[in-house]
Amino acid sequence: MEQFKKLLVCVALLLVSVAASAQIKVTGVVTDAQGEPVIGATVKEQGTGNGTVTDLDGKFTLEVKSEQSTLNVSYIGFTTQNLKVGSSRNFNVTLQDDNALLDEVVVVGYGTQKKVTLTGAVGMVQGDEVLKGRATSNVGTALQGAIPGLTVTRTSSRPTENAKISIRGGISTNSSDPLILIDGVDAYAWELNQLNPNDIESISVLKDAAASIYGARAAGGVILVTTKRAKTGKATITYNGAATANFVGRKYPAASGSEWARMMLMADYNDTNHPAGASSLWAIMGFTKETYERVMNNEAFDWQNGANTYRIDPLNADQVEAVYGTTWGTNQNLTLQAGSENLKSITSLGYASDRSLITEVFDGQRKYNFRNNTDFNLGKYVKVETGVSYDTKKTDVPTYGIGFGLQDFYVFPLFTQSGEKYYDNFGGNNVLAHLHDGGKTVTHDYMVRLSGKLTVDLSFINPALDGLSAYAKGSIRQYNSNKKAQSHMVQNYDYYTDEITNNAQVGSR
Repeated sequence: MEQFKKLLVCVALLLVSVAASAQIKVTGVVTDAQGEPVIGATVKEQGTGNGTVTDLDGKFTLEVKSEQSTLNVSYIGFTTQNLKVGSSRNFNVTLQDDNALLDEVVVVGYGTQKKVTLTGAVGMVQGDEVLKGRATSNVGTALQGAIPGLTVTRTSSRPTENAKISIRGGISTNSSDPLILIDGVDAYAWELNQLNPNDIESISVLKDAAASIYGARAAGGVILVTTKRAKTGKATITYNGAATANFVGRKYPAASGSEWARMMLMADYNDTNHPAGASSLWAIMGFTKETYERVMNNEAFDWQNGANTYRIDPLNADQVEAVYGTTWGTNQNLTLQAGSENLKSITSLGYASDRSLITEVFDGQRKYNFRNNTDFNLGKYVKVETGVSYDTKKTDVPTYGIGFGLQDFYVFPLFTQSGEKYYDNFGGNNVLAHLHDGGKTVTHDYMVRLSGKLTVDLSFINPALDGLSAYAKGSIRQYNSNKKAQSHMVQNYDYYTDEITNNAQVGSR
């Protein structure tokens, strides 16, 4: 029996040895279209982690499993070659340029250029990528991190605050904003933010000499926005929509009423045990040690301060908790496209609503967008391109109360005993009263753009001019804005009687 086991072990080792020796050794040389060796090209056995790279002479050696294996030969800028091993043991591989990448068209200056001939510093992003994975309908915000060298700065999370865009940063004490052109027409930064991202075909950023064609206006760089135009094909209707949730990721670390009272008692203890002398904390607000202890224990009680009586209720006094929370936004778009050889048209309708984290009142904006781009041929040599767009934006924000919530320690309730009126707390700093009763500021912005381009193929003069054309283009835009700001007296009420107190005041920001 022992001898039989030894025999099985020997057979197993023999099979392993045979299997190992069954691998096929292949060699080869990788060159480009000019016959030059490609150094560092990757040669990999498909479907495995087995691979190697070419040496200084473009040569490689690799052992593969069998004649059914496939070699993948790849290098940056070249099209990947797939080779079946079969009975071959030596390969001469010629890699071809990846023309699909090099032929990609980039908008530069007053025309377009292929990447293969491009030498300037130009960044580009496709319109469909602008909003990909980004919960925003604001183009400026969506561009953040999308193009190298483009800096997007936000000083507020409110959707009503436009982002600041810069290309070269603070290059001097007189640093300038980039020049923005939408379909060749000058635009302000807020116009870019108001644009419907779904209408964008591509965005190019010119950073250095590539922007020099615009002269002094390009000192801060140039942002070129191209909107979508229809393609030849069957009529299509496309809809896309999204809902976004805005929520407080991390609450501002303000102390609760109980925590505030505990810290005050701790400060008093440390002061009275300090060699310098006794504490004077009891003078603050006129609170006694007993009052602080009651607040620390989250008691609800009346506190007498001279001739005035105030209600203390730490558990119902958190102003930030009462104002901020989860809000929702939406983005809806409908696109209709149709095109024949002589007539192509694309029309889009868009609606977007976004708001801040304030749940008590609406603090945000609503946008409506319409755009139509139409191309048609007048005979064989003349092409006409037209563009019509209409954008309107309504910004609705509270006139007062934004930024409130941290004025007083959280010990005074926000509502009266009935729960229907805003309590006249210490100093009249009731954020809910300011937000609801202080008034609203509503701004309407309207923008109409009309553009046209006439292109003439000069080959009609002489066939030798084939490929040469001349064009003329013009545009007009009209912008209107109206703003209505309401400012009301903010009135608070007595805790028990709901009667108006004498502390009516003009709201403040």
